[in-house]
Amino acid sequence: MYCPNCGAELQYENAEVCPKCGVRIKNPPAQADEFKSTGIAAIASFVIPGLGQIYCGEIGRGILILIGFIIACLTIIILIGFILAPIVWVWNIYDAYTLAKSINEKRAAA
Repeated sequence: MYCPNCGAELQYENAEVCPKCGVRIKNPPAQADEFKSTGIAAIASFVIPGLGQIYCGEIGRGILILIGFIIACLTIIILIGFILAPIVWVWNIYDAYTLAKSINEKRAAA
């Protein structure tokens, strides 16, 4: 087997780099995508609503949830926020958990 760049003879069939010119002959194996921790996603959303979704890669979704939570908190002035804000907050934590879980299931199946 010979280097496609300089033509030097390679000592090993499975050589990844040419010892003479240093050109990469074989690409390293592709790494599997990272799995997302359901615990980190849920805790992040517990601390800041929408942060768990951002951790999972859904940036737009996370920002919308944060804006929705802020609006729900502002409605405390008219008393509906005392019901609405906790519902949005708990739903946000559950959504981050299930989002991370579904990402992991899709990546495991691939």
